[in-house]
Amino acid sequence: MWNQNFMFKQDGATPLEQTENELFQAIQPTLDSTGLKGERYISVWVQGDEEQGRPILYTNVYARTAILDSDRQAGLLQPYQGRSHQIRSLLSPGQKLWIKDWLIKTSPEAWEAAEDSLKMIFEED
Repeated sequence: MWNQNFMFKQDGATPLEQTENELFQAIQPTLDSTGLKGERYISVWVQGDEEQGRPILYTNVYARTAILDSDRQAGLLQPYQGRSHQIRSLLSPGQKLWIKDWLIKTSPEAWEAAEDSLKMIFEED
C-alpha cells in the first residue's frame, strides 16, 4: 500500500517539511485541548495502490486537525475524518489545490484511475 502525509499549518497553503509522525513524535498526547496554546495543524493522508513504490491508483483520503503546544511539549490529534464532505470542509482552497497538483504531478495515471468521489475532495468550492 502506498501512502503520503501532508502536514499543513491550519492557514497554510503549502505543507511543512515534517510529516505528522515526525512533528508529533516527541510530544506527549493529551485527551483534550484545555490549556493548550499552540499552533493548529491539518494532517492529510492519501493512500493508494502501488507498483514498485509508485502510486498507480489513489484510493483513500483521511484528514484530521491537531494542536501542538511546543512550550508544554504536548499535543492533541483529533480522530481521522474519512468522509468527503468533512475533509472538504477542513481544507482551505489553497491546501486542496496544492494536494491535487502534487497528486497529479506524482502520478497522472493514479489520478485518472481514482474514483470521482476522491477527486471531488480537491475541487474548488
